[in-house]
Amino acid sequence: MIQAVIFDMDGLMFDTERVAYEMLHDICARHGLNYTMDMKRRMCGANFDACTRIFREELGIDDSVLTFGQCWTEVRERMETEFTTQGIPCKPGLKELLDFLQGQGIGVAVASGSSAAVVQRYLDTAGVSAYFSAIVGGSDIKNPKPAPDCFLMAAERVGAQPADCLVLEDSARGLQAALRAGMHAIWVPDLDVPDEQTTAKLDAVCETLHDVIGWLQTACKG
Repeated sequence: MIQAVIFDMDGLMFDTERVAYEMLHDICARHGLNYTMDMKRRMCGANFDACTRIFREELGIDDSVLTFGQCWTEVRERMETEFTTQGIPCKPGLKELLDFLQGQGIGVAVASGSSAAVVQRYLDTAGVSAYFSAIVGGSDIKNPKPAPDCFLMAAERVGAQPADCLVLEDSARGLQAALRAGMHAIWVPDLDVPDEQTTAKLDAVCETLHDVIGWLQTACKG
């Protein structure tokens, strides 16, 4: 029986990974650098330090040319402005799934590599913050995904045992973290693609968040 559902945020609830890629690609292009989709996929689910390392390695540059921190600061500022004026792009089925979980009395939490402050702003902007009883941000834990820390903390904060939690993720790192936490895990594809070994251990692959409702209806009956 699923007692709690733990959501990733970027690329899972909101279409922010794609927006961030396009903006970061533009910034790099201004400096004569080619930021590719393969690089973005390597960064999916990674924390800031890991992204910084990938950025340097893939582009073959040092901090005198351009830093990931500089780029990410500009991306965040542009995203904040865009989402404030135009709204945040929610993934299909998000609100329907949240309504279903609320109606079933299933706990809901967020475990994201983004800071808790950013998570809260995005939830508020999307008008869904009232659904969530717990938020775990990247700064709340010592070890980022694929370590299980964020999901274990989210389960504790929502008052559920790990084995009774379902994690919804779009990234390979996030799915690996969920499995290491001993939780159920569903992949909702966005930009990243987990390896076959990881995919074989998942409970399901759902094309949209709306499709998760059907899986939960079956699981709750069982």
